[in-house]
Amino acid sequence: MNDLVASVKATGAIGVVGVFLPQDGGAPTELTQQDKLPFELGQFWLDSASEPARPT
Repeated sequence: MNDLVASVKATGAIGVVGVFLPQDGGAPTELTQQDKLPFELGQFWLDSASEPARPT
């Protein structure tokens, strides 16, 4: 996610495609095994990026 934020121009948008499971014992790190993602929220807001609305 941090690489996506870094690659988007200011005021751009990010769309993430994938399947995300609530827990994955085979994930590479302890955080991702617990469905947690280290994410630099400050950089996301600094770039004023947005995430397109997801269909419900």
